[in-house]
Amino acid sequence: MARMRSGKRRLFVAAMTMVVASVAIWCWRGATGQAQGPGAPAAGRTLPSAAQAEPPPPVLSHETPAAPATRPTGSANPSASSPGASAALAEASAALAAGNLVQARRVLNQATDPLADNAPNEQILQQLAKLGDEMIFSTKILQNDPLVIKHVVEPGQNLQKIANLYKTTAPLICRVNGLANGNSLRQGQPLKVVLGPFHATVCKHSFRMYVYCQDTLVKILPVGLGMDDKTPTGHWKIRNKLTNPRYYPPDGGPIIEPNDPKNPLGEYWIGLDGFEGAAVGKEGFGIHGTIEPQSIGTKASKGCIRLRSEDIMFVYELLVRHDSIVTVAD
Repeated sequence: MARMRSGKRRLFVAAMTMVVASVAIWCWRGATGQAQGPGAPAAGRTLPSAAQAEPPPPVLSHETPAAPATRPTGSANPSASSPGASAALAEASAALAAGNLVQARRVLNQATDPLADNAPNEQILQQLAKLGDEMIFSTKILQNDPLVIKHVVEPGQNLQKIANLYKTTAPLICRVNGLANGNSLRQGQPLKVVLGPFHATVCKHSFRMYVYCQDTLVKILPVGLGMDDKTPTGHWKIRNKLTNPRYYPPDGGPIIEPNDPKNPLGEYWIGLDGFEGAAVGKEGFGIHGTIEPQSIGTKASKGCIRLRSEDIMFVYELLVRHDSIVTVAD
């Protein structure tokens, strides 16, 4: 009997030793940043560098990106009511007076909705667009701005590799750094990079495109839409992007070559592929320029979204395949 008790004691001690060792290994992994299991949360917000992150893998043709949760879907944001918008304007005004542009933008962005129709909400929209020009599309980098990072060029990097890391584009990096082109990058060079992806929401009732950096409104542009309400609502992903596109008339007729002054697409084409709402299954739709600037703000196209020449070039620089979403709402 004594030997049996001694044997059980040895088994108990061995089992406890294994448990303590397992706990020690688990704690060591946590201290060194190793993953503790599927879906383990990160300790903090860490931005990728070329040494620790690869460009995001391409999305296969059958995969559909999720629509941004905060885009207008057909009902107005209650915070964008006249009293709520007025309160947000007052709070943002105080933040701006204190020089806190990031806080002002956050307050305004939470309160606005392009579908709301009142004067205070319109003030918010215009203020956000103004802050977008100052904070996002300028060469300025504000401290603690969650939408911008200073990236230091590493060996072997070019603008496209850097753009892929942050779901943005090389032309936008050139724009916000005042670079004529990206062929003269040097190791150690600091660059302002806007953290994408960008998205766009087209509101048919106002003939406007609202451009978002992630979920923050940063630009407002006028658009032209399809005659007889032929621009389908819903969510679209970016199918392709072309410069100097060739025009194939949907109703037949002669093909119009690139650079032909009669080409109705202008100089840029952003092809769309519908994946939710009335957009599902629709083909041949896109965002493009126009040779009829007077049609902006009207229903004159065959269903596509038209932009002014300078605006389509700008949007072309922002939206990226696989990650950007275009939403069309009534």
